[in-house]
Amino acid sequence: MRSLSCAARRGACGVQHRDAARREHAERPQAVLDAVERRSNVQATDGHVSTMEALECLDRSHGDEIDPVDAGRRERERGGARVGGHQGDAHTRSEQKPHTARQGRSPHRHHAPTGRRQAPVTRRPSAGRSRIPLVIRVPPQRGGWLEVVCGPMFSGKSEEMIRRLRRAEIAGQRVLLFKPRIDDRYDAADVVSHAGVRMSAVPVDGCAELVARARGCDVVGIDEVQFFEQTIVDAALALAAGGVRVVAAGLDQDFRRRPFGPMPELLSRAELVDKLQAVCHRCGGPASTTQRLVDGMPASYSGETIVVGARDSYEARCRDCHQAGTDAVQLVA
Repeated sequence: MRSLSCAARRGACGVQHRDAARREHAERPQAVLDAVERRSNVQATDGHVSTMEALECLDRSHGDEIDPVDAGRRERERGGARVGGHQGDAHTRSEQKPHTARQGRSPHRHHAPTGRRQAPVTRRPSAGRSRIPLVIRVPPQRGGWLEVVCGPMFSGKSEEMIRRLRRAEIAGQRVLLFKPRIDDRYDAADVVSHAGVRMSAVPVDGCAELVARARGCDVVGIDEVQFFEQTIVDAALALAAGGVRVVAAGLDQDFRRRPFGPMPELLSRAELVDKLQAVCHRCGGPASTTQRLVDGMPASYSGETIVVGARDSYEARCRDCHQAGTDAVQLVA
């Protein structure tokens, strides 16, 4: 109500100035007075330019000379009107603050002026609400299961398997690690990664021996699982069905970039699958394939699929840097 009374007082002052201007210029022609009235009504509505400014503009439009005394008086009136306008606006704003507070809003909050679209408010979820993860990965809570760690050579498959088995040992579980007997690159008994991480293991000749030795275990690890025969899939599933956690690690592709042995079915039947990447020996990018070399050149695709070797015979390569064997076209044809 107080802000409305201030606006009414300003309107009354504008009417008084307009009446004074009419009396002062009563001798002017009726057309001039009508123009002044129209101009003053517009300026009084706007609230930024006084009636004297309207008269001054009208004098310039008709080419009349402006009296210096009258010009000085108009200038003083213009300055007073501007100061009064700013003070009135400040007074109005100060009077509106308690009104805003009575509505339950904070007096320090800035609201957008009328006619301007406000920015949408982004609501953040409360801390108590549960958020859905981007990747759902929940290991089984009871019973056995099969998890496979795959990738090219030098990608850290054996290290990741050993890390999981070590954690199971810390938890007090009975853990046993197996490896094919033909893998004797670094040690005849232990599983040794290319980085030197090792864990004691049991070399076996086949799946039947592996299942027989795995009785009574809680967690079973199988390294270089691609070297086993196809029946390793049934053996791993049988162990998982008996309540054993099976962790298998191996190459998912051979040096020809084709699925390696029993790996495709193991990957499709496993509850958890992790495919690791190595570093390309050529470009330094992420590598997902294995390149077999003979005297520094790509090996022929007609050679044996299983050839046990390390850095002297294999390199990790990316898709662009992988080189096909010299007889690759003939084999495809």
